[in-house]
Amino acid sequence: MKALRALAVAVFAGSLFAACTNDFGQFSVGSDSGADGTTADSGEEMQEQDVVDGGGPVDSTMKDGPGDTGSDVLADTGHDAPGDGPADVNVDAPPTCGIPNLLCCSLDAGTVSADAGDASTKVYEGTCSKGCCDPGTGHCVGDGIDCSHANTICQTGSCVACGKAGGICCANQTCPSGCCDPTLMVCLDPGAACSGTDSICENGSCTGCGALNQACCPTDAGGVCTATNSSCQGGTCSACGGQGQVCCPGSQCVNGNLACVGGSCTTCGGNGQPCCASNTCGGGLACQGGTCSPCGGSNEVCCSTGAPCAATGACCDPANNKCVLPTNDCSTSGTLCVSPGDGGAGSCEVCGGSGAQCCASNTCLSGGCCQAGKCLAQGSACSTPGDVCYGGTCRLCGTTGNPCCATGAACAGVGASKGCCDTTDLCVAAGTACADGKTCGSGTPGVCP
Repeated sequence: MKALRALAVAVFAGSLFAACTNDFGQFSVGSDSGADGTTADSGEEMQEQDVVDGGGPVDSTMKDGPGDTGSDVLADTGHDAPGDGPADVNVDAPPTCGIPNLLCCSLDAGTVSADAGDASTKVYEGTCSKGCCDPGTGHCVGDGIDCSHANTICQTGSCVACGKAGGICCANQTCPSGCCDPTLMVCLDPGAACSGTDSICENGSCTGCGALNQACCPTDAGGVCTATNSSCQGGTCSACGGQGQVCCPGSQCVNGNLACVGGSCTTCGGNGQPCCASNTCGGGLACQGGTCSPCGGSNEVCCSTGAPCAATGACCDPANNKCVLPTNDCSTSGTLCVSPGDGGAGSCEVCGGSGAQCCASNTCLSGGCCQAGKCLAQGSACSTPGDVCYGGTCRLCGTTGNPCCATGAACAGVGASKGCCDTTDLCVAAGTACADGKTCGSGTPGVCP
């Protein structure tokens, strides 16, 4: 019986293989040829052979019953056997709140803002695992992102104010006005200095300042420029110190041939031009009242280089810085230009006093008289006998209307006719009025009472 079952299994397997090759004629059981196993003639049907087991006919096409067990049961093999499916993967459900762009977790129903002035405006509270819960929308926003309320930004878990000068910058380093300092991350007013060197808040960003044609850098005293020969002009660093340009700080010009006059640099040092730095002028000229003028001649300003005065023995009057020729009075009363006699420059010296040298034109001070180059005081006897110095000249003395004599009787006359020496140092005739209105000799002869 087992042999028959094995034969049936073999036939079944062969039929399956033939089906796969679409040639069922390869296999034959009990063919005409018998031993060689070749196929039967074409078109001849393969006949089933009855197998006798113990004397009775048995159908060789037996099928395994449902109860068959043992090695004759075909096992599922190859692609016919169902394979195990992939292992189940436990995927967490995506979050529904608490991260940017989603609702805040533990979100309340919202309360009306006390200071909004609009009953429809609500303030929400909730939590976010990342970023901030925007009180205006109830949604989470990421750190560094603007919140819905104007000029607020998410920072360290809360929506805080941003954008004011001195406060933190809003998202993307922006400020409603002025600039966001990229180093300090704070907002600056327009024109304020940014951190670092030579940068300023201008047109919404921190840009360079101080160079030529750039904005002036801010200081407490005003704009400042760092470029050479430049100054802050109308908020911009522009060239300065050249011919016709504005003066550089400190009233400076770029070279010694220019002077700062009225805020602009102009040519200097020539005749009639402004004096250059340190009150200097070109040759033959000197600075007088801020202007270069001819120098060295009589009554001209003293030269600042070389000999101060052109004439031999002339004096540079220290009182007015002008040249005075020898034997001429200097500008100060009682001084005379005196030449040293050796060809050098003269000097202004005292003159005109009693016993001093006579001043120019043989004059003396206080009515004195010049005698042999020296001054006599008024009332002194002159070198000519009977003459007295009075009013700058030597005159006959003692007679009415003339000076009182310095020696002997002051006025001529004897007895009751003797004249009087009045307080004016002039002789008054007897019986006439003295300077004080009293009569000469009315009391004592020759005396004004």
